[in-house]
Order: sequence, then C-alpha cells, then structure tokens
Amino acid sequence: MWERDKRSSVTMTKYSTVSHKPSFSAALGGGDSRFVFRKRLFRKPKEIPEDPVEYHLMYAQAVHSVVKLDEFPVNETVALQLAGLQAQVLYGDYDPNMGSRYDEVEQFLPERLIVNNRTQTREDLKKGIAEAHKKYGRGKTEIQAKVWYLTSVKHYPLYGSSLFSVHYKGFWSHPNNLILAIDVDGIKFVNQKIKKPLIEYKYAQLESVAVDIVDDVITLSMVACGPEKQISFTFETDHKEDIANLIASYSPAHSNWQRVGEAKTRVIHVSEENKAKLWQEIWNCRKALVENSMLKEPQEPTGNFLTTTLRRYNRAKLERLKKEKEEKDFEKVYKQSYWSYSKSMLKQSLTVMGGDQDQDDPLELEDVALRMFYTIQQHAGIPPHNGKGFDEIDQDDCVTMVQLAIQKCIEKEAFCNEFYLQLIKQTTDQPEPNGRINIQNWRFLVLVCGVVVPRNRVILDYLQAHLRRCGVDSHSEEGRFAQFCMQCLSRTAQKKNRKYPPSHVEVQCVIRRRPIHERFYFMDGQFRALEFDAAATTEEVVELVKERIGLKKDSGGYSLFEVFGPLERNMLPQEKVADAMFKWEKYAISTHSPKMLKLTFKKRLFVKPYLNHENTVEFNLLLHQAIDDVVNDKFPVSVEEAVYLAALRAQATLGNYSDSSDLVDYVNIIEHYIPKHMRQRVRPEDIALRHRGYSDVSENECNETYTSFVSQWPLYGSTIFEVVQSYTTTLPKNLWLAVNERGIHILPRREKEPLVTYEYRSIVNYSPSLKSLMIVTESLTRGTKFVFNTNQASQIAHLIRDYTHLIVDKQRKSATLQ
Repeated sequence: MWERDKRSSVTMTKYSTVSHKPSFSAALGGGDSRFVFRKRLFRKPKEIPEDPVEYHLMYAQAVHSVVKLDEFPVNETVALQLAGLQAQVLYGDYDPNMGSRYDEVEQFLPERLIVNNRTQTREDLKKGIAEAHKKYGRGKTEIQAKVWYLTSVKHYPLYGSSLFSVHYKGFWSHPNNLILAIDVDGIKFVNQKIKKPLIEYKYAQLESVAVDIVDDVITLSMVACGPEKQISFTFETDHKEDIANLIASYSPAHSNWQRVGEAKTRVIHVSEENKAKLWQEIWNCRKALVENSMLKEPQEPTGNFLTTTLRRYNRAKLERLKKEKEEKDFEKVYKQSYWSYSKSMLKQSLTVMGGDQDQDDPLELEDVALRMFYTIQQHAGIPPHNGKGFDEIDQDDCVTMVQLAIQKCIEKEAFCNEFYLQLIKQTTDQPEPNGRINIQNWRFLVLVCGVVVPRNRVILDYLQAHLRRCGVDSHSEEGRFAQFCMQCLSRTAQKKNRKYPPSHVEVQCVIRRRPIHERFYFMDGQFRALEFDAAATTEEVVELVKERIGLKKDSGGYSLFEVFGPLERNMLPQEKVADAMFKWEKYAISTHSPKMLKLTFKKRLFVKPYLNHENTVEFNLLLHQAIDDVVNDKFPVSVEEAVYLAALRAQATLGNYSDSSDLVDYVNIIEHYIPKHMRQRVRPEDIALRHRGYSDVSENECNETYTSFVSQWPLYGSTIFEVVQSYTTTLPKNLWLAVNERGIHILPRREKEPLVTYEYRSIVNYSPSLKSLMIVTESLTRGTKFVFNTNQASQIAHLIRDYTHLIVDKQRKSATLQ
C-alpha cells in the first residue's frame, strides 16, 4: 500500500493473488520503496568513530552522498581521486587486466560530471577512474582506503548536514530554488548549483518554526537583530515535517514547533465547585430570558397554535404577561427539555417574533424561524418528516443552505436572536457529545459566530455562558468547538458584524476548526498561501503579508486588490477579506464564470522616495509592479522603448545571448513583456538583436536599469484610469486620468505629457456616482468642471481622498517639528 500511495515504480504483474477478496486480483510487482538505515544526526561530524561497524556505515553513506545525491561541490579532479579510493575498497589493488570493472562510471562519479562533461567522453572517464585506482589506491587496505575517502569528504562544509530542496516564497536577492541544510550548528541556505552557503543562522537565532498543515510550506522566524534584517523565511517543500523534526532533534528548545492551521485549544482544569458556578450562570441567563419576555411559552398540547403563539402584543399586554411570568416558577414552564437538544421539529419559534415596532408580518417571521430550524436539522443529517426548508435552494446543497440561514441573521436582528437560541438548544445535553450530529451543530454555530454577534445583551450573555460551560472539556470535540466559537465570537465582536455569509472556502476551513486559507498574489504571478480568521480586515491581512514576505513595517502605501478577470478593485482598510471572498464567489456562480478571485498585494500610494534599492523585498515588488503596468498598458511606452525593456527582461531571465538561442524563447518574451496592442509590430528577431548587446550584464543590473527607466517618467507612481468624457470639446473623448501624490493629471491615452494638471489644493469638489465622476477645480461657481465616465469612480475618489489625507498628515508632522 505504501508503494501504491507514493506512486513509486511499483507495477502490477500478470499473476493473480490467492486472495478471495474482490478488491485485489493482480499481484504487485517490484518497486523502489524500501527501508533505509543511515545516520540522521551528526553531533560531532568531524570526529572519527571508534566503532569499525559505524565507520563502515558512515563510509557507505558518504559514497552515496557524493555519487548518487551529489551533495558536495566536488570537482572532476577530486571526484576521480575519490573514485580511485572507492575502487580500492571494492576490488583491492589495481589489476590492468580488469578494465571492465570501471564500465559503470555512474557507480563512481556524480551524474553532473558525466552528463555535463564537454572535454571527456565516457571512455576517458573510465580510464581516469582506472588511473586513479592505480595511483591513489595502491598498497592501501580496505579500512585505510575508507579512512582516506571519509577524511576527504569531511573537509566539505556541508558534511554532516541534512539537505532539503526548497523553494523560497518571497522576494530576495538570492535564487528562489535553493537547499536548506540542517546540521548540529544551525541552519544554512545553500545555493543549489555551487553548493555554497548563502546565509547561516545558529539555533539561538531561530525564534520559531511553523508548519502549515494544509500546504507544503514551512516558515522559519528569526530573532530580529536590526531594522534591515529579514526575520521571516517561508519555504515550499515536501519535507516540511522532516525539517521541523530534525531542527527539534538538534535543538530541543524548538521541539514544540507550531502546526499552523489548527485552532489553539486550552486545557482547562475546573473544580466541581466551578462547574456548579458555570451551570448557575446558565440558569441565571435562562431566567433573564424569561423575565425579559423574550421567549414564547412552550405550547400546550391542547392549545390552539395560531391563537396562542402568532399574535401581536401591545405594551400593556406585555407588561401584564411579564408580571404573571415573574409570579410563576419559570422552571416549571420552561422545563429542561425546552432548553435541550431535540430530534423533532419545533412547533413554534423560541422567541417572540414581531412587536409594536416591527412592521413585518408575524406569520412570515414565524415561518422563516421554523425554516431556519429545519436547516439546522438538515445540516445535522436528520431532516424531520414535518416542516420544510427554504424553497429557493437545493436541500442537498448544505453550504448554500448554511449561507442562506446566516444571511437571514445578518439581515434581521430577530432572526439572529432566534437562530442563536436554536443552535444553543441543539448543542445542549446532546446524547452523544462527540457524535456526528452534535459536531455538525457545533460547526454551524462556529460559522455563525464568525459572521454576526447577537446585539441583544441577554442572548449574548447566554451564548457566552453556554460556550464557557462546554469549553471546559478540552479533550472532547464539543469542548474544542466551544473554545473555537469563543475565539470567533470575540474577534467578530471586536471587528463588528460582517456584510455577507461565509464562502465555500471559509466553510470548508472553519468546520475543521482552521483559519481561512487563501492565496495572495503578487505582480510577478507568484502567490503566498496565508491564514486569517473570519473577522480579519484588509488592514490586518496587509500587515500579515508584509510580515511573511519580509517587507519592513514602515513600508507604507500597500493594499489588497480584488482582481477578477479584467475587473480590479482596491479593498478599503476596514473591509473584511472573507466578505470579498463570498461576494466574488456569488458573482462567479451567478454569471457562470470560470474565473476565480485573486487577492493581489501591491503598492497603491506612492510617496517620495519611490524606490529604495537597499530594501530588496520592496525593490522587487515595485519592479514587477512596473513590469505589469507596462504590459497592461498602464505605462506609456513607444515600440522602441518596449523592445528595449523586453530585451532587459530577456537578459535577466534567459542569461547571455547565444547564437544557438531558440526564437521560441523570444516569442515568450514578447507574450510576457510587450503590451498587447504592440505585439503584432514586434518580431522575435528585434528582441534577440537588442538582447545581444547586454551580454555579461547581471540580473540585478538589468532590474535596476528597468526601474531606472520607468522612474524617469515624471508621473511615475501614478495610478492610471481609463476614462471617457463628453462634457467639453477642449479635451479628447478617450483619456487617461493619472492620480499621484502631487494631484490629478489628464492625458491623452498612451501619451506621456499631460494636457492639464491640478494640485489637490486646486480641487474644491469631487463627487463619484455609479458610473461617473465629477471633479470641480479652483471654484465651485466659476471653476472648471470635468465629468468623466468610468466604472471606477469610487476608486478614483478614494485614492484622491487618501492622498489628501497623506498630505495633511505630512504638513501636521512638519508643523509639530518646527
């Protein structure tokens, strides 16, 4: 089974098994899966072991590391010397009549030196191994040859390290594909090609290790040792847990590495006395619900349903009923079965629906309340025989059913109060606390807690008391869900209720007690998968992204953008990211669009100085943002300039020009780096000719040249909007509206020189509507008025507002310093 699951070279034979079970009829053939015994921890890698058995094992492991894994930067000369010692161990002294021993050169030399060898053929290498055997192995015993071999290998800095191929998820000046070396001294980031350490950290500098339980990602966070030092590194690798466990083996201080994506559960030790207090809190909350006349009395078996439950109470009637209830013992009326789990459908709502100030029909409110309870039962997998759910959805579509019920809670407070009481009832005194039905009810409750908090104080107190009591038992599923509900409820209360119910992605994450897991894209097409809770705002997620990619905290002006096909919208700081996920998911479903939302991280507000070459992360972000602007026709370039910039990207991505270069490479360069409207006018030969002039120019120099060119435009850093105007004949119809820190600039499309520019102090009014933007300059009565038709009117208005706020803040700070 292991072989089949791992998809190794296991094959099915033509022979049948002797099993009578129908699931297997063909026998398994051979595979490459095996158990390997080798040394994992090198506490003292430079010391020679005294045990001869251990020495033989370490020699065999060293040969495997040199020949098969190619873990050390062994050149051809050293490789042949080691091959000669290896041959001496295998065959004893050199015999000139046994030249066939060296035919399999792959058994002696790394594949790199065989395949990429341009000076020697296989026959030459074979003769070289024989000559090395004769020269370096002569007269040595087996143990002496092993000692020489192992002593030579131990001189390499990476000896004793466990090497893992990883992909760095972020921006830095090193290659993104590299090797992570773990040894007794600490952690090394190693160049894959030359096997040279790029960065080294001691375990004392390692603050934490976090393993993502969803994606193949591990994050190493270092202790901050200066404002310019990057302290967080995220790598994509199939060996995330192996790396974490190996670090823990060398450094016990890091044995409790984090599993990112699991809800934290506290172990709570509660005495019997405190348990009794928790139950007393529940009792007090139930009594408060009754005393505040929020609940309907349980329906008597002989009572008339319509006359006893669906009536609109006036204030005098409510006061009289309240006094009557106070005289009664509420426990006799509201028995324990009223508050506890029920398999049966409710006969009436739990709360009093409608009142003097509620204009909705009580019958309709009651009907919705009963449909919501039906949804709970349907979600738990026990739909009652009587009752019905919402007609507008498929009753087998559980996620849509959940979304619609929560949407009702968002729209109306009465439904929110009713639904919370229904969920509390269905998670109280469940016969099987860890059973599927109870877990499904808790999942529903945690989803609601992440979206909307009841505004009624009495119901909120009852909910919190219920969660505190159930959260005591942290070893049960019920207890873990109760604690997770408390976390979600606290965050929702802190950040206010949401506008939309959870998306499919959020539902699938939250019901597993995990944070929401979503990809955040960058302008180079790369993405980082991050986790955040249901209440997370754009502002919080932006800070999270900055932390994960190593961007300094004081790097301002960055934001998240909703990108859906050609549509792009900046998210406001206090908007909920989870709301954006639902909104675009619903849009995709309603329009039958195959596209998906891409939450994109990029710079929105540019304030001088625009480029900081010393900050590698920010420089790379702005480089790729500039490339994207050029390609997507948001930066004005001529055909000649586009070819020039594309040739720089060719040198950066392809390396030096070669006469044997394939024109297909330059076709790809055109597709990736030339604006779409110019591609028919640019030939691959044009790029190749310009590329030839950049031989031996490094990637960093190409990147700096590219950014230097785009930053020379006086309007660099502007956000470009395509607008149409017909208000005045003095301007063309199709225009660019550029907004930056200096003001607004009106340009002909794809031109560099503005027709007119207005500083922010000249703008007296700007008013966006759904599809147009009006801007008035200089004076409300005698000034110049512009009306631009655009679907991004609110985006332009928000950008103008944010730049003016930045200017005001800067002026206040200057005044304070003076």
